[in-house]
Amino acid sequence: MTSSSGPESSTRAAMRRIGKDPLFWYVYGIFGIGLTALLFAIYAYVEHFGSVFDSDQEGWGQFGDYLGGTLNPLLSFLSLVLFVISLLSQRLELKEAREQMAEQAKENATSARLNALSTALDATNAMIATPFSMTAGRDRFMHETAVLRREAILKEILTTVDVSVPLYTEEV
Repeated sequence: MTSSSGPESSTRAAMRRIGKDPLFWYVYGIFGIGLTALLFAIYAYVEHFGSVFDSDQEGWGQFGDYLGGTLNPLLSFLSLVLFVISLLSQRLELKEAREQMAEQAKENATSARLNALSTALDATNAMIATPFSMTAGRDRFMHETAVLRREAILKEILTTVDVSVPLYTEEV
């Protein structure tokens, strides 16, 4: 048994997606209405005036005028309906694209914020890792400040990614 791949399978997938699109069915429906109207107009002409297949050029001209006068208003209306459906479809797609762009912008902002917090956390961890003199009050103060800053950064990171996990607190 062979499996289809490549362009053939992508074509089939595209056809399945098209078949599920309501706009596709609207177009087919309107095409069906137009074809039905054409056949009905020909039937009505034949029933009322007799055979269409006249050897006389004047008879063919009258038949053409009859079809044009009968079908043009209907086909123009159906074209207008398709145009409106197309506009509504584009409006919906535009709305979805805007929503996706807004979501992407939000994700990008969150990612940028997390990158900035990660950089600040790395700098704070480097400061904490630097040895300090127990006797120097300023070094001890800087170390404790860095520990508190790291805790604040970690809280902000967890708030940004919306995770509630107990924080690790270093005893100093």
